[in-house]
Amino acid sequence: MLYVYQSYKKRVRKVLDIPMKHSVVSIVLLFLPMFLAFFISLAKNVPFEIMNRIIILYGVSILIGFIASLILDKHIKLCLLSFGYIDIKIM
Repeated sequence: MLYVYQSYKKRVRKVLDIPMKHSVVSIVLLFLPMFLAFFISLAKNVPFEIMNRIIILYGVSILIGFIASLILDKHIKLCLLSFGYIDIKIM
């Protein structure tokens, strides 16, 4: 996580474009399941129904939060490239 923070602070392009904003959101959404997993590991006297809902929320937040956000990020980048809104400079 320290590497992600350092690369964010030392990036060349200071203004985030739309695909990078989606990438940042997807990384933030990746940490929600980690906190839920931590809660699940500490909980001992939680009823089965509530624990089952937390586990489902854990799985759904990984699928929808991280993976779908990355797919959406790449799709938006391809659309913006194809319509000419962003330009990729190859060095």
